[in-house]
Amino acid sequence: MANSRTGRIRRVFWLSTILVGISTIVIVGPMILHAAKERRAVAASQVKPISATDAEQREIIRAVLKSRSGLLIPPGSDGKPLVANYTAAICEPATGGDRAATHCGALPGADSISNTDLDAAIPRSLRLELIAANAHPSRLVDGHWDQADLSSYSSVAEALKEAGTWQRFYTTFPNSIGLVEFSRAVISNDGSHALIYVGHYAGGLAGRGSLQYLTRRDETWVISSVVGLWMS
Repeated sequence: MANSRTGRIRRVFWLSTILVGISTIVIVGPMILHAAKERRAVAASQVKPISATDAEQREIIRAVLKSRSGLLIPPGSDGKPLVANYTAAICEPATGGDRAATHCGALPGADSISNTDLDAAIPRSLRLELIAANAHPSRLVDGHWDQADLSSYSSVAEALKEAGTWQRFYTTFPNSIGLVEFSRAVISNDGSHALIYVGHYAGGLAGRGSLQYLTRRDETWVISSVVGLWMS
């Protein structure tokens, strides 16, 4: 009698275990599959920028400096802007109690570059790739440009460390007509277009930031359009 009762208890126990297992699979299984699909969708939608090579970066900067598009340079001026040897970082704006990283300045902002109002002027996908490729500064290789001088980031930072005045900057770099910064450029998937951020600072209330969209013609980059992001 005792053995029979024990056997029934075991059967009930194992049957309950099986039913619980089946219920778990039925209820939790689809949730797991759905979560996995969401992860794959997110992975597939992640932006994968094609950053310009050093050679491409030099040629793109050369095209920008040659055209002087987006720069605050008076007509007829033969002065040269100064270029720091690190690229500009494009960061997401801080939210809530978060603080932006120390390398993130107020300009340029990822929110302004991703603004849907710019969709008609520059492909949104390329603008998102520009943001992704410039989360951190990177070293800018000297292109031996005729239209600009290159300086170390530390020298520029030292000259501008006194907030509210550019007098020290122009004393340190007397032949300069302001500071120009570039992001790392990104290249379209087919290699026919490029996008770069350009900022020009000439004084406390003299500055401009723009996106410059370029087209490759043979082996030369030509600026197709310039979209202003901010001006002071």
